[in-house]
Amino acid sequence: MKKGLNSMKCEKSKKITLAEGVWYITLVLQMVESALDFSFSIFKITYICCMLLLAREVFINGRKNMTKICRDISGIIKTNIIFWGFLSCYIIFDIISFSYTQDISYALTKYIVAIMMIVFIGMYLVIWAVKQDDIKQMMNRVLFCVALSGLIISIISIVNYFVGLFPVIYERRLSTITDYNQFSTLIILGFTSGIWYIMRTYLKWEKRIGSKMLFTVTLLYSIFELSVIYLAGSRRSFIIECASGVVIVGILIHVNIKFKAKKGKWIVGLIAGTLVGVFAFSACMNNMFDYVYNYGNSKKEFKENNINSSMKTIVSGEAGNKRNVIWKIAIDEFQRFSTKEKLIGKGSSYGSDLYDTPRNEEILMRTYASLKDKNIFRTHWMYPHNFLLTDLVTGGIVKLLLGLGIMISLIVYVLKGIRKNYQFWFAGILIGVPYFSILLSFPHGILAYKNFWIGVFIIVLLTNTKKDCLKEMEIKKVQGRKTNAI
Repeated sequence: MKKGLNSMKCEKSKKITLAEGVWYITLVLQMVESALDFSFSIFKITYICCMLLLAREVFINGRKNMTKICRDISGIIKTNIIFWGFLSCYIIFDIISFSYTQDISYALTKYIVAIMMIVFIGMYLVIWAVKQDDIKQMMNRVLFCVALSGLIISIISIVNYFVGLFPVIYERRLSTITDYNQFSTLIILGFTSGIWYIMRTYLKWEKRIGSKMLFTVTLLYSIFELSVIYLAGSRRSFIIECASGVVIVGILIHVNIKFKAKKGKWIVGLIAGTLVGVFAFSACMNNMFDYVYNYGNSKKEFKENNINSSMKTIVSGEAGNKRNVIWKIAIDEFQRFSTKEKLIGKGSSYGSDLYDTPRNEEILMRTYASLKDKNIFRTHWMYPHNFLLTDLVTGGIVKLLLGLGIMISLIVYVLKGIRKNYQFWFAGILIGVPYFSILLSFPHGILAYKNFWIGVFIIVLLTNTKKDCLKEMEIKKVQGRKTNAI
């Protein structure tokens, strides 16, 4: 009888472990596929498989698991009820705006991503509730998967440039997709998660492979990832890369001083080695890009600027010329709204609809005159390139305030966390990068941006890691009292 019970326990553990493994694979695949133009999506298959495995587990254990899951989700909401309140109101108001929007099918596209990400995050919370595993270890695995995704994307981009696994879109920059901003943003998120993972698991890996080997791996990883981010040629990502780098260096110094780690030489060597390595590797690759572009046999479909020349436009201010035209069109359109429209906007699709009017389309055609032959002037090809303006024209002042409420509540939550735990600096980067990105681009705002949901998810894990640490401290105190009493 005991043998039978043990075999049942083993089977249960195996199924949950399998579901967790499939979830991690799905996380990696969906991030990698965001940077690759696959004709067939593999992650959707693993996504469905994970859902089925979890549905089976919840169905078998029934009420017990559901009660635990509901209690855990309720606890997560209570940790930052203001954020979840603003997010819920934002979604409800956006759905209401469907009743007066021009193109419901276009407006609905954001919810395909939003629903998939909410369910995906929910699946992991179910795994956590059912498995009852150490949340610190589970968070480490998530960070490792995000870091692995960024590394895979970087490696594929280098290999693709030389071998041509996929169509080589650019000759003077690294990117496997047309949107090189999105490409480089994914690598930034991966790199930040990778450094965070190394810091969280430093002692374990130092014991396994030694301090020198760990230093070498970290150095090579940093050089490679940061070089690829720069070689993507995204001015936006270059700014984020520099800002994030300063924050990460600050974290390393802070941890070394606070915990008396005596790793000053390690940190200085890492910083100096990374700067020299990135400069050397980027310079070599950049020269090769120029040679291929100028003397190669490939057909040039459009003029490409040198990466260094593009970066100089950040200082000169030329980088924002087209953005200024796009933003001005949206602002002028809002000013023509009636009082009611200024309050509730013109519907969820109007962020793109406004650029399809004859007046605004004519302005865009003058700005993008070089692209006339590419037949890009089609319905919904342009959008405000700023999530605040998108909210303003689609949902008016009400939606803008709700969107700002989401952002401010997250910022305040992270800042409060930083005072107690340095790791919230990393969480700040992971949520700050998506926000900075949608401040300059992305058509559908925060709901359809996967990187936003991943940032929120990691903050949830970090918050519950902190709660688990407090529980452990309380248990140790109780055990200490019992021992003293004995």
